[in-house]
Amino acid sequence: MTAPLSIVNEPDEAGSIRVYLDGELDISTCDAVDAVVADAVSHGAPSQMVVDLRALRFLDAAGVQALLDGQRYAHARGVRLCIDHPTGPVLRVLTITGTLSALCDAQAKSGRPVTGEWRGHRSAAMTPRQRVSVAATTPGLPCG
Repeated sequence: MTAPLSIVNEPDEAGSIRVYLDGELDISTCDAVDAVVADAVSHGAPSQMVVDLRALRFLDAAGVQALLDGQRYAHARGVRLCIDHPTGPVLRVLTITGTLSALCDAQAKSGRPVTGEWRGHRSAAMTPRQRVSVAATTPGLPCG
């Protein structure tokens, strides 16, 4: 079973917001990240959003895609989204997939068109310093 993902959303410096991810960002938890990014961009209108990954212990392909989609979504609305403090296995995944530089530099370098479409996000109004915990909705499959 996947470990929960905790998200703390707080104002950083003037015109900026910092989102802290703690736990595992995978297919069962990426919708929570989608909702937090969409809500912050739509309602808070920060000039920059920093996603702090120092406490993130696991990242799979769905999590990488959620970060990239969030970046494109934010950029389409005039918000610079970048990551900060990727470490250990998370840093390795971002490096191997070639997405580290794209996520550290929020300018759209992919050549893909930036659109307003983004996973059919759902808004979940979040107040500063609100913690959200997300648990996997399906149990893991037994090995062996």
